[in-house]
Amino acid sequence: MLQGTLSIVGIVKFRVARMRPALLGIAEVEGHAGIWPLRRPVHYRVGANCDAIRIEGRKLIVLQGSRQIAEARYRPKPIDPEAAATLNWEQLLQPRDRNKR
Repeated sequence: MLQGTLSIVGIVKFRVARMRPALLGIAEVEGHAGIWPLRRPVHYRVGANCDAIRIEGRKLIVLQGSRQIAEARYRPKPIDPEAAATLNWEQLLQPRDRNKR
């Protein structure tokens, strides 16, 4: 006979739409779980509905206590070193439209 109840909760797999960094890591992440038309929005915030959000290798992991509750594939955007190193100040100082305003 089984004592108590056995709760098996799967890990939510989602796609990241927005991430907000904090001083000591990631503070908030939003995304969508499932496929269209059945997808639903997910929102995890450290201190509200999870205890930690971190990146481990190629995955973004959401933890509650020591248990993983959600994960998403994480692919950082490549930074173009040439574009980041050189700012085109001349273009920034030019007017936005053709009428020189």
